[in-house]
Amino acid sequence: MVFWIDEKGKTYWRKEIDNAKLLKIAQGLTAGKGNLRFLSNERIDDVFEECFNRGLMDSYNAHDKCLRAKVVYSHRLNAEE
Repeated sequence: MVFWIDEKGKTYWRKEIDNAKLLKIAQGLTAGKGNLRFLSNERIDDVFEECFNRGLMDSYNAHDKCLRAKVVYSHRLNAEE
């Protein structure tokens, strides 16, 4: 399953994304970036779960940032309507 699609449309599998890129994706999600056609709450969960699994965030930070990213995503979806 495709893990991420960047702004240029390139697809990435989970193992193709290094830790620095994963953190950049997570930061982008909390800042409201990401392709709305690709994003979903499940994909957002996957990104932050992967950050936790790799030891890049503790459980509190991963959970907190995931929730913030979902709120921003929800606002963006509502603005599109």
